[in-house]
Amino acid sequence: DNTFWGWPIFEHIGGRDLMRYLDKKDMWKEVSHFDAHPNEETHKNIMELIQHILVFITFLTAVGYLITKFVWKPAFLKKKAPKEKACGMSDCGCSH
Repeated sequence: DNTFWGWPIFEHIGGRDLMRYLDKKDMWKEVSHFDAHPNEETHKNIMELIQHILVFITFLTAVGYLITKFVWKPAFLKKKAPKEKACGMSDCGCSH
C-alpha cells in the first residue's frame, strides 16, 4: 500500500495498468481489431487524465506555498540571524 498507483503494472501479479483502468471506465478505444494502439479519442482521454493530475499537483504546490508563507514557518525556511563581530558590537571600529 505504500507504492505508487497500480504498482506492479502487471495485472496477473496484482497490479493494473493505464489501458485496463481506462478500459474499465469505457475510455479506451483501439484503432481497429488488428491494431491495439489507442485511437484519437483515447489519446484525448489520456491527456485529460494527465491534465487533471497536473492541476491537482499545481494546486497542492500553491496551497503548500501559501501555508509556509503566511501560516506556518518550518525551521528549514527560517532566516538565520546575521553573525555578530567578535567584540559583540556592529559599529565599534575595531579591526576584528
